[in-house]
Amino acid sequence: MGRGLKILLIEDSETDAELILHELRRSGVECVCCTVKTRAEMIRQLTSFEPDIILADYSLPQFDGVSALAVARMRTPATPFIFVSGTIGEEKAIETLEQGATDYILKTNLQRLAPAVRRAIRDAKEQATRKRLESQLNYLAQYDALTALPNRSQLRDHLDGALARAARNNQLLGLMFLDLDRFQNV
Repeated sequence: MGRGLKILLIEDSETDAELILHELRRSGVECVCCTVKTRAEMIRQLTSFEPDIILADYSLPQFDGVSALAVARMRTPATPFIFVSGTIGEEKAIETLEQGATDYILKTNLQRLAPAVRRAIRDAKEQATRKRLESQLNYLAQYDALTALPNRSQLRDHLDGALARAARNNQLLGLMFLDLDRFQNV
């Protein structure tokens, strides 16, 4: 996975944290981990550590997984979030998926963790690429690729808006058309 996956682990048990990291490394996932137990620590590390993925226990004494998911979706919505828990039931797991969790893994089935992490990272990268390409296509649909000036489509949109405002305010509108010969030579 390259330079080492940055994992934010929300876990109150040091033993469970070690087991999770051991399983990931045993499965060939190179990673750097930051473990937190509270909401304040999580918020601080989302900014300073900038994780590639978040793994969270469902129930913690000072902080619960659903609240952690809400914080993550608000602050870093594109970061994959996987619950790794021994106490989450199937109904609760499905609810968390509906709330934006990427996956859930039972602590009794950690061999599923590495494939789930790889899939979540791959899907996040694909989604980021798709968003970037959509943004580029949107830009090209509105601006000339050579000059970066607004194209005819943009002109029509702006002209329609200006005409509507002029009509609404009972005002006149002026439009100047300038034709440059051999503009491509410029």
